[in-house]
Amino acid sequence: MKNLVLRSILAAAVVLAAGTACSDDNGTGPTAPAAPTNLQVAQLSLTSVELTWTASTGATTYTVERSDANNPGVFAVVSDTVTGTRYADLGLTAGLPYSYRVSAKAGTLTSAPTSAVTVTTGVAATTLSGNITADRTLYKDTAYTLSGYVKVTNGATLTVQAGTKVVGDTNVLGSSLWITRGAKIEAVGTATEPIVFTSARAVGNRKPGDWGGIIIIGNGIINRTTSPIYTEGPDAAKEDYSGGTDNADDSGTLKYVRIEFAGFMRSGAISMLAVFLIIGLMPVMACFKMMPRSHGDLLYSLIGKHNPHVRIRSGNFF
Repeated sequence: MKNLVLRSILAAAVVLAAGTACSDDNGTGPTAPAAPTNLQVAQLSLTSVELTWTASTGATTYTVERSDANNPGVFAVVSDTVTGTRYADLGLTAGLPYSYRVSAKAGTLTSAPTSAVTVTTGVAATTLSGNITADRTLYKDTAYTLSGYVKVTNGATLTVQAGTKVVGDTNVLGSSLWITRGAKIEAVGTATEPIVFTSARAVGNRKPGDWGGIIIIGNGIINRTTSPIYTEGPDAAKEDYSGGTDNADDSGTLKYVRIEFAGFMRSGAISMLAVFLIIGLMPVMACFKMMPRSHGDLLYSLIGKHNPHVRIRSGNFF
């Protein structure tokens, strides 16, 4: 009987010890890593894209998911074993929009996915740099990147087709388009196919000052008589706009054009403007949309002769 009582007491002590041990557990276990950030998708070819993102602390692998136009909003895993912060998706169909999102994994734990980023394949890509010295046309089936100070010179005309998108290279400070004296730009979009000049960054990551803007220098007469008079911007890029003699000088057309995230800051007080005009006569500058998110003045104009057809709007009309 004594042995039975002793065994009962020992069993109770074991249960108590187990209960005490459990009570010391604070209930916190491993947590899932945070979602990756700064997801960007860039076209590599007409049928391939590359994803890049910022690493998530503690992540050991990443899962890449894709959705296409045939199944919009439905994401399928294309790889769940990515160990770095870069992934190339090959063998896509040209001309289709694809959406991507990425999540981080640590063991069996997975983060929430990033916000989806969409890219359309089948668009050729071309980088513009240096001077454009002969007539050239930019087409809507090609994505153009302005890299550095791109200047139309030598009396050349730059024609931009409706629906064309041109981005400023955010890795080359001050990337911008210059129409120099004697040259022209003919950028004629439509309400349904506007011409867009914007930042090369992905939507959600763009900001004012990502690229330099558009500078148009004509031969209009201004009321400043000193010489030289330089445009704003870095010394290596600035142009003398003094000495204009012809208010009928034609610098071209801007119609249904949208310019955003421009106005590169050279220093705390000196900027390149989103759009800088020193022109004689621009026959049509209609439905020209400036986005109120640029460094410097949105539009700085030194026009020798105002044109009654100039209409600048900031509403959400295209």
